[in-house]
Amino acid sequence: MNRREFVAVGAGGGALLVAGLGAVLGDSRLDDGPAYGTVATPPSSGTTTLDNGLEASLYADGIVALFGASLTVDIEGGTAIAGRLRNVSEEPLEEVRLRVEFLGEEEEVLAQGWVAERSLSAGADWEFVVSYPGDDPDRIAAAAIAEIDAY
Repeated sequence: MNRREFVAVGAGGGALLVAGLGAVLGDSRLDDGPAYGTVATPPSSGTTTLDNGLEASLYADGIVALFGASLTVDIEGGTAIAGRLRNVSEEPLEEVRLRVEFLGEEEEVLAQGWVAERSLSAGADWEFVVSYPGDDPDRIAAAAIAEIDAY
């Protein structure tokens, strides 16, 4: 098995495998970027309509909303998972984290890991891009956000 694991934590902009969407997708917005697949997500605890009119799935006991997640090609031609989360609670969050997986044709995990954003203010968005850490992106058949936690 050729499986990779990673951990990346961002603090006000991102680090390691996590970058701002503008840096990875160029001038494109997430919803009109070069997406080539949807990303599976864990069961949500409900839905909400955000102030911009988008429907979003709620996670972490309803305190974060996921809106927009896709498997994309980043600005350098690599494969990445890109999306947005919003703190829909009335309190700042110490940390929001995702466990992401890049999957092969037979649903085997090619790479997985946690990415996180620290200090997400009430009402603030976290735009994340998680790049595949391997040199064999042609093996990727799907991707998933396996867990979403916040506290």
